Amino acid sequence: MSQLRNDIALRSSTTSKIAAEAITDNLKEYMATKPKGDLLFDISEREAGMLQQSIELDSKKAWQRFDLYRIQLAEIEQQLEQAAANIARAPEDEQLMDLFEKLRDLDKQREDQRQKYLSLLGDAKRVKQQQLDCVRQVQKLHDAARTQHSFSSAFKNAQETINLLDRYSDVLTQARVKTLSANFEVAYRKLARKEDMQLSAHINQRHLMLS
Repeated sequence: MSQLRNDIALRSSTTSKIAAEAITDNLKEYMATKPKGDLLFDISEREAGMLQQSIELDSKKAWQRFDLYRIQLAEIEQQLEQAAANIARAPEDEQLMDLFEKLRDLDKQREDQRQKYLSLLGDAKRVKQQQLDCVRQVQKLHDAARTQHSFSSAFKNAQETINLLDRYSDVLTQARVKTLSANFEVAYRKLARKEDMQLSAHINQRHLMLS
């Protein structure tokens, strides 16, 4: 009996007292109902060995079941302790209400910030569109100015070309007048055949037509 109690104490310090008391009570009940005097069993040695083996096997199985129940009981006790700790750490109703109010305020602030973000996003899109419109307008003005500059440059170039042609025409006319005057003088001298005659032919440039 002492050995059994020590074995139980070593296996489980939590349930050893309960197990020892249960075994003691059962043993006392068995001893109270046990017949007095020596018992004589009419069994053979072989049957006694088989009976002893069966008792040992049943005892081993009983101990295994006891050990299993002990482990399960320890797990249940641990769960109860954890539940008690959780209950002790659980906030009161007032604390929960305060947390709920804070959460609702934070949610409202988040919604306000989201609305502000959407508003700013809309403003940014409008400003961006205005910038694009301004760029397009500037591009149109630039194109118009460049076109006007091209027209002005073309007109200026045409005017300069006309003036250059006029100057070239004057120079060419003077050169042709000189050539014609010289040729006319030579031809006239040949026709007159007079050595002492000096002829100076003069051609009016204004009346000379060039083709």
